[in-house]
Amino acid sequence: MRIVYPLFLILCGAAMVHADVVMWSTTRPLQWSDFQGAVPYQSPYGAAIKYEVRSTNSFPDWHHVVYEVTCVMVKGGSWVKPECRADTALLNHERIHFDLAECSARSLRSQLQHERVSIKECNQRLQLLRDSINASWLSIEGRYDLETTHGTVAKEQARWAKKIAHTLDSLAAYSEPRFVVELKP
Repeated sequence: MRIVYPLFLILCGAAMVHADVVMWSTTRPLQWSDFQGAVPYQSPYGAAIKYEVRSTNSFPDWHHVVYEVTCVMVKGGSWVKPECRADTALLNHERIHFDLAECSARSLRSQLQHERVSIKECNQRLQLLRDSINASWLSIEGRYDLETTHGTVAKEQARWAKKIAHTLDSLAAYSEPRFVVELKP
C-alpha cells in the first residue's frame, strides 16, 4: 500500500544519495530490512513504501544541460508491521510500487532527452514535464492498488507484475539516470 504520494524534487547540482535511501536497481530488489520507518498507529495496511523521483540539472556550458533523474526508496518513511515481515506477496506488491516509480523516472528521462529548450526555459520545462508525468503515473498507481486490492488478489498482482516488467523493458533505453542534452540556441 502506498500511503505517501511520491515527492518530486528539483535540486541544483549533483543528486545526493544518503544512507536513508535505496536507489532503484534491477540487481538489488527491496528487502523488508529496507523498511525502517515507524508503523503508524492502527494502520489497516501491512506495509507502505515512500519513494522519491529526484531530478537535478546543471549547465556545464551554454550549449548543454546535464540532467540526473533518480528513483529512490526512503527507508525512514517506509514501514512494515512486524507480523507482515514474512509476507513475500506483500513485499512483492511494495516492490512493484517502486517499479512504478522507476517507470515514472524513465518516462521523465525520455521526455527530457527529446526536449530541446533554451537555458532560460530549462527549469520551467523540467517542472512542467515532471508534474504532468507525476499525475499520469499516480493515476496508474491508483489503478494498481484498486485492481490488486492492495496486493491481495494474486491473479491481478501477477498481471500487474508482468505489465510493469514489460513497461520497464520498453523504457530500457532511458535507464541511465544521468544524461546530457543539447540546448536550443
